[in-house]
Amino acid sequence: MTASSKVRWGVVSAAQIGLNHVIPAIQRSSNGRVVCIGTPHPERARERAEKLGVPRVYDSYGAVLDDPEVEAVYIPLPNSMHRDWTLRAAAAGKHVLCEKPMALTAADCREMIAACRRHGVLLMEAFMYRFHPQQAAIQQVLASGRLGAIKMVRSAFTFRLNLADATNIRLSRELWGGALMDVGCYCLNAARAYFGAEPLSVLASARIPPELGVDTTLHGLLDFEAGAAPFVVSLEMAGQPQLEIVGERGRMEIPSCFTPGEAPPALAVTAEGKREERVLEGANSYQLQVEAFAGSVRAGRELLLPPEDAVANTRVIEAVRLAVADGRRVMLSSIP
Repeated sequence: MTASSKVRWGVVSAAQIGLNHVIPAIQRSSNGRVVCIGTPHPERARERAEKLGVPRVYDSYGAVLDDPEVEAVYIPLPNSMHRDWTLRAAAAGKHVLCEKPMALTAADCREMIAACRRHGVLLMEAFMYRFHPQQAAIQQVLASGRLGAIKMVRSAFTFRLNLADATNIRLSRELWGGALMDVGCYCLNAARAYFGAEPLSVLASARIPPELGVDTTLHGLLDFEAGAAPFVVSLEMAGQPQLEIVGERGRMEIPSCFTPGEAPPALAVTAEGKREERVLEGANSYQLQVEAFAGSVRAGRELLLPPEDAVANTRVIEAVRLAVADGRRVMLSSIP
């Protein structure tokens, strides 16, 4: 693909996930290139932008949307800002790849989808792990029937932050940080994907330090018609194997389900008394994600993750949030 035919991206924010992962992925991609970054602190981003081959750094987010060369935007802003900047991007005629979770509520997600459709642009939630070849391998095992009917999807996404770092947006109540919004959304997304269904109800409890006002550790249980999905997420706990799928006749362990990295990941299947360990193809999931999105923009390919999936995931987030607040089981049918 020639440079002139590649999708031209703008990045709304100089967030670290963009500078460290997504912008390099776009620059390496076969069908896209980043032409600008917008940030209120351009002096902090210019050196990195130059090294990444990004020609323009603007001093505001809005300047990215005003750039006539930009066709698609990547939005890695704090969670509380996803809705407003997606609506602005849609009105400016820009396709939107929005970081997860797409919004604070399912109603916000629906508004974002409607705005993008009204303006004729695409919208996708950036769950990069879903684009890694590991996911196809998982689905192949599930489809083979080796595990039998799925009864449990157990997941964990835990790591340690400096909880005294007041500058970390993950710890900001005003910006809707916390473990559920930062990494819990992965566990909910995976459980829904592997059960191939939506949960019926939710139970959850959380540790919320009063001085922070956000959940730093959260335990939850999603009840599905076919089984259950217990999960734990934490900003104050050592990392651990991330996912296990258990069926009637076997189980599958995916230690790096959400963060496979570029090295060849491993998964293990235990069935009929035998354990099989497989090392899969390594890949850059961020690059595969942006190539897939750009392919939909340029060639009209169907989105792997349609925005309606974000609505469903956000409904579960809302249910978990309510279960923690009220200390009770919450039925998904009560979440609009």
